[in-house]
Amino acid sequence: MDIVNIQIGEIAKRVGVSQRTIRYYEEEGLLKPSSVTSAGLRLYTEKEVSRLRFINRLRLLGLSIDSIKITLGLDKPHPSCKKEAMLRSLYALEVAQQKIEEQVELFNIIKQDNEIALASVKECVECTKTSCDGCPLKIHWP
Repeated sequence: MDIVNIQIGEIAKRVGVSQRTIRYYEEEGLLKPSSVTSAGLRLYTEKEVSRLRFINRLRLLGLSIDSIKITLGLDKPHPSCKKEAMLRSLYALEVAQQKIEEQVELFNIIKQDNEIALASVKECVECTKTSCDGCPLKIHWP
């Protein structure tokens, strides 16, 4: 597989973050460009795109930069603090998992409501009656 060099603007667009966010992650040691041109242009491969997506997801789930460093194995806490650091990461990931499950439940409710509305509208579209009076599907607009 050929390595494709992607510029910072393109990687930002693909992942949905700003170029400033990418530079910040670089400053924090979370992400490195695969190469930098003599003109200072940062170039990335698909590997960095995947890593940035993962970092961005962890941030969206509420993990701190320090927790992400530990999760990625970049920041090795002092042995006396390792358990505490891992417990913080574990707690953050558990909270994130709970948020995800709540969102999935909400989306399922919205999906069910939409399916009911969709079926009702389809039935109305196919209806040949000239009046909606007395129809149980009649939509009441405010």
